[in-house]
Amino acid sequence: MLPASPATVAAFLAHEASRNVKASTIGRRTAAIRYAHKLAGFTAPTDDEMVKATVRGIRRSLGTAKTKKTPATAERLLAMAANTGAGLKGLRDRALLLLGFAGAFRRSELVALDVSDIEETPHAKSRLTDPYPLLIVAAARLAIPEFIVSHLHREVWAAA
Repeated sequence: MLPASPATVAAFLAHEASRNVKASTIGRRTAAIRYAHKLAGFTAPTDDEMVKATVRGIRRSLGTAKTKKTPATAERLLAMAANTGAGLKGLRDRALLLLGFAGAFRRSELVALDVSDIEETPHAKSRLTDPYPLLIVAAARLAIPEFIVSHLHREVWAAA
């Protein structure tokens, strides 16, 4: 029931930590408690120093370090690209893998890439209108020679 007291929230969060709930999950639960109180027009108990100190202690004791993943080396990437399948989705996935690796794109940059970013010029076969290297355009052309790709993450269709 709302409003919850800071002592109740701190005890709840400490109990979650004792159940080995991850620090990131406890952070989301703290944010949800804050949001529910703000929606109901109450002062958020998560603003209290007792709750803040509890959350800091939980982060310190549980740790917030992320699990390191094995990097995708060129050999691993080629193995992944070889197993994407032969259909349109396979071509799309192969293009995403190759473009992402060749350009060292963040996911958001890769997802935002569009055919309109590629421009034909007299000096080079093509270039990206954004400052991406020609290598990426070449990888795209090699990966999908006869298909038009628009928002690679969403749709792939045969050229008309």
